[in-house]
Amino acid sequence: MDLERKSAFPSDANFLVTGGGGFIGTNLIYELSQRGIHPSRIHIYDRQFSFPMFSRDRATLHQAELEFVTNLEPVLGSPSNLYVFHLAANSDIQKSSQDPSLELRDTFGTTFSLVSSILQAQVRPRALVFASLSAIFGSKVGKLREDSQVEPLSNYGKMKALSEKLLELSDGLADRVFSVRFPNVVGKWSTHGVIHDLVRKVQASSSWFQVLGDGSQEKPYLHSEDLVKLLLDVCFNDEFPHGYNTLNVGPEDTATVSDIVREILIQSGSNSLPKYQASRAGWPGDVPEYRFDTSYLKLMTGVKLPTSMSAIRRAVKDELERY
Repeated sequence: MDLERKSAFPSDANFLVTGGGGFIGTNLIYELSQRGIHPSRIHIYDRQFSFPMFSRDRATLHQAELEFVTNLEPVLGSPSNLYVFHLAANSDIQKSSQDPSLELRDTFGTTFSLVSSILQAQVRPRALVFASLSAIFGSKVGKLREDSQVEPLSNYGKMKALSEKLLELSDGLADRVFSVRFPNVVGKWSTHGVIHDLVRKVQASSSWFQVLGDGSQEKPYLHSEDLVKLLLDVCFNDEFPHGYNTLNVGPEDTATVSDIVREILIQSGSNSLPKYQASRAGWPGDVPEYRFDTSYLKLMTGVKLPTSMSAIRRAVKDELERY
């Protein structure tokens, strides 16, 4: 399947995006606006909107602490054909390893608030897409399947896994619920992550820069533009069963942190030298290596995603052009 294909939206489709002011939310809102969705049909909830592109001509903004929102009636009370993208979560994974309350509030708390609000409003969305990730599986050898044992190591992974279970057990929440396990996502408007951090370190130093881990960490990478196009195609794909679904998303290959460092140095022209750590894991709870089995994704969508290095090259270019 060609990711450039435009999904066929119902003419009266409405969209609710939690965490719409963040990295992936920004890409999703931009894609929706590019496809001609009227701002009155795009409602985004977030505690802040830091990007210049967010203005009233692209979407309807609701600035709020979602974990404390108990009434989404302005959004959920009237529209039919509602599609929900739940992207809100804690974004400082390293900090939450020291302070678990961040994940309880910003990751599981936002999921609990959203589920409660939908059920209270007695609205049944056509689809609800939840942003999950590989961290729910912990550290495992071999490819991760949708039904692999859930054994999270990090606080972030634990609260994502708990959120998945809440969505699975919330009967009647939506026609279709998708817990989509993301790979490492890179690209435009990033607010965190390995490329975001390393580009800044390279730009700040002419001699050397610190790299978390020993550089051998090996994971799949997907560009944010490709991810949001895929999410929209999944959302409107009637081939998926009604009820609760899990889906592993990512390319077939992987790339290492050393690969990323080399690409940044090539594109930036910097002579700065990387300084690696002795430990393979970059921080407590980090899973240095994983691979997804994406056979179910290919079966249901026919998609073959670009390679990890293709995503990395595009993302490094995006990041360098920002500064």
